[in-house]
Amino acid sequence: MSDKCPICPLIAILYVKGKGRIMNGEYQKINEISKRTATTDLTELVSQ
Repeated sequence: MSDKCPICPLIAILYVKGKGRIMNGEYQKINEISKRTATTDLTELVSQ
């Protein structure tokens, strides 16, 4: 996961539990990260 935000994946999981899904743009905005970092984080999270 991103070195910048170690809790970003947890935030994504909680968001998905509440909303049912999270889009890359939403993840970027919530965590204030770049598109590249969001894509990397979400890809790693899905593969786990």
